[in-house]
Amino acid sequence: MSKIIKDGLIFGGTPKEVVTAWSPSENGVEVEIPIMGNIDISSIGNGTVTGAIDTLNDKIDILNNNVYCNVYYAGSGDTSTTTNIKFNTIRANDGNCYSTSTGYFTAPVDGYYLACFGYYSNTPTDTKARPAIWIVGGEMAMGNTQATCSISHIFKLNAGQQLAAGAYNSSFPLSFYASSGHNYFSVCLLHRI
Repeated sequence: MSKIIKDGLIFGGTPKEVVTAWSPSENGVEVEIPIMGNIDISSIGNGTVTGAIDTLNDKIDILNNNVYCNVYYAGSGDTSTTTNIKFNTIRANDGNCYSTSTGYFTAPVDGYYLACFGYYSNTPTDTKARPAIWIVGGEMAMGNTQATCSISHIFKLNAGQQLAAGAYNSSFPLSFYASSGHNYFSVCLLHRI
């Protein structure tokens, strides 16, 4: 049986030999992995050793309730949207639950999640803006603003449900400044249920 050691936690049995690998997703924290002859990692992560380590670390984060993301949209000047924002820069993504390609945070477990969305705009004449955070296909928390906004809401999510932030709908376009410190979307697991 294999054994994985991370931050003093031991999973599995006794390895014959253990090597230490550096994981970039852990900001340089060393993670010990077993060498037990031929280990098939092709179905873990992207099939590489680094991918397998990253995937296993994400699962350990979820088991330890370390689930959160903090992202922002990096660009140039004011940007406008009529849908959810696909925040393209990740500050933190423990549990690997946020996708830059979809703009969605996907809950890995049933629980209560705190979601926060904020932005600044250089176009305060945008009187139709309706910024929002919502469960894809469900409940919504919405603001009403012109130049700046900050929304926070606690959502009860089932595993697999997704959260998004951005414009309420296409009738209410949202303009925001595309730069670090001028917009953000953060989600964290408060309590598993």
